[in-house]
Amino acid sequence: MGKELGPILRNTQKLTLAGFRVLDANGTVIAGRDELGQSLAHVAEIRSALEGNYASVLRERAVENPQPIYSISRGTSVRVFIALPIIVSDRVAGVVYASRTPSNILKEMFWKRETVFWVSLFILGATFVVGYIFARAISGPIKALTHRSLRIGAGDREALMPLKIHGNREIHALSESMLDMSRKLFDRNDYINTFANHVTHELKSPLTAIQGAAELLAESDGLSDEDRKRFLKNILRDTERASLLLNRLRDLARADSVEIGGDSRLQMVLAEVQTNTEGFAIDCEGDGDLPMSAENARIVFSNLVENARQHGADRVVVTPEAEGNGLKVNVSDNGKGISSGNAEQVFDLFFTTRRDSGGTGMGLGIVQALLKAHGATIRLGPQVQGACFEIWFPSRVHPIKSSNES
Repeated sequence: MGKELGPILRNTQKLTLAGFRVLDANGTVIAGRDELGQSLAHVAEIRSALEGNYASVLRERAVENPQPIYSISRGTSVRVFIALPIIVSDRVAGVVYASRTPSNILKEMFWKRETVFWVSLFILGATFVVGYIFARAISGPIKALTHRSLRIGAGDREALMPLKIHGNREIHALSESMLDMSRKLFDRNDYINTFANHVTHELKSPLTAIQGAAELLAESDGLSDEDRKRFLKNILRDTERASLLLNRLRDLARADSVEIGGDSRLQMVLAEVQTNTEGFAIDCEGDGDLPMSAENARIVFSNLVENARQHGADRVVVTPEAEGNGLKVNVSDNGKGISSGNAEQVFDLFFTTRRDSGGTGMGLGIVQALLKAHGATIRLGPQVQGACFEIWFPSRVHPIKSSNES
């Protein structure tokens, strides 16, 4: 039977490129290839087939000089072995044992070339879409933001305009924070330039007067004692004004760099201010928590009290009341008040109507800078008698109790 099956197996091998062997009931090869007469009963899949069960297995095979393109295909390193039992009258009469190397990747791609084409087209399309989204949502806005930062660094204020395309929310938040920081830096730079010009102007007058009086004293030997005393008096007066300006500048610098935070009670702060202000009445019509330290609060209200006293007041009324999500504190005095022409300039640095009597015009500027550092605001309120200032503190305050309720 093996001799008769031999030619059939060889012809089948040429057509299918597979190897075939026929084994008898004992596992001995009776047809196929060069193993005639050899027993393969020890092979696992043949042993399973001799028991009447179909079996298949993959085994690694050694390949000499494999082609590089085939390295991505499992067909170069494995071989499929199949053992099919031959059942005759419910008994295993033999086994058909076939083996073959799987088809390589090039053949599979050729057989499924249409599928490969559409898959490749889909991958290219998906890559294009992802690249477009990345360029528009991430790469483009980041490049625009980088270009803006370079323009801002060169001093171009037009670069502070918002980006036309922000991409996603994260880049939008990044661009807004960067542009906001840049605006603050520009504003700070303008403030410093203006401040430096004001300081130069304010200090120039007393220094020029001191220099002129000193030169006259040094060059004029024939001055009378009365003129000499007058020049010395002018020097002392201008020196005191320069010293006062420098002290106020130091206070303003402290207000700009003050430590933020803390809490204090309004009545306790005003009580401490009252102890340092003799001959001046401070009435507090209520109480509340201020979102700033007691030291900073004392600076604010001390400057407001001093400003009121310098303008003829002898009494200040402080009235806290809840407003919106915060606390509004009205500070009213019975002084001369503020004219409508000066109302818009009262918070400008170095603006004062008391320059001849020693006013520096920095008290309200210090108050405004200190409050701004704590997120609070101050503005000129409606005047009934004297001046009235309205201070608004943010929502970290607690409910207040009026003096009538307490």
